[in-house]
Amino acid sequence: MTWVALVVALVVVLLHNVAMKIDKNIPLPGGVDPRERYPFSDMALGDSFLVVDATWIKNLRSAAYMYSKRHPGTRFTCRRYGEGWRLWRVA
Repeated sequence: MTWVALVVALVVVLLHNVAMKIDKNIPLPGGVDPRERYPFSDMALGDSFLVVDATWIKNLRSAAYMYSKRHPGTRFTCRRYGEGWRLWRVA
């Protein structure tokens, strides 16, 4: 057994024996349901909203596509608009 393997085995044993404090009645932090992150269900034909953060565009397009798959008859389009991107409901 090499000294590296011996050190790794020792670290695993030490970490396994560490006592952990158990806390009770700590509420789980709330989050946003990914299906409710965007207001697709509140949008009527011709409605739109602006997203300024460009890092969200890929997620926004994917979420709009998945929403339209789950709700036949709805369609969305996303275009560059001023300082950000705007998503419209087109069907």
